[in-house]
Amino acid sequence: MVRTMRRLLLPATLAAVLNATPAAAANPIPEDNRTCFCLEHRSTQQLLRGCRGFRAPADFYVTARCWDESRNSSGPPRPVTSEWSSISGGQGRCVPCDPRPRPTDDLPRQEGG
Repeated sequence: MVRTMRRLLLPATLAAVLNATPAAAANPIPEDNRTCFCLEHRSTQQLLRGCRGFRAPADFYVTARCWDESRNSSGPPRPVTSEWSSISGGQGRCVPCDPRPRPTDDLPRQEGG
């Protein structure tokens, strides 16, 4: 009886494990520190734009630096855990990916014109 149960459960368990795809594998986090992407928190729907990811040799998670719009500068590094999902630049809510303001030059006005 135990052998029969093992024969039935082992293939079913293997199939379930092999078919289970982690959410991060569906849209991997770029690790080249150049590719722009956004991060969305799964439960709060918080969106971080202008992210660049990198992974140190001993790191388990990718570390991302995202643009902090309130400070108008790069935000602190954060590990990208399973609570976050990535959105490729230019897709969905990740438009624009990099919202940094463009520099503007003040030009003097011409008089009489």
